[in-house]
Amino acid sequence: MAVLRFTKQWIEPILSGRKTQTLRKKVSSTVIVAETVEAWNGYSRDRMFAVLVILAVDTVKVSELSELDAHRDGFESLPELRRALRGLYPGTRSLYRIRFRVARNV
Repeated sequence: MAVLRFTKQWIEPILSGRKTQTLRKKVSSTVIVAETVEAWNGYSRDRMFAVLVILAVDTVKVSELSELDAHRDGFESLPELRRALRGLYPGTRSLYRIRFRVARNV
């Protein structure tokens, strides 16, 4: 099963349904629409916290991101999302947009 790793700050928003999207510079070819992936807190304690169903995978230009993208990604506003993306992926012009829902908590 494919894996998506998240920092600890995103676990509760994902489990509560407030975060239903992630933006990534790279995505595994095993992250496929309608398939499930394991969600891991892989950057600190390396543990699985949920199984996610992938709803959509596409590419999006950073300049075309919307307020809806920001909210789906767990941010209060589009400027806040863009600041975070500049810190994570400086100079990147397009990203993979992965939409998901929680299938089950682990």
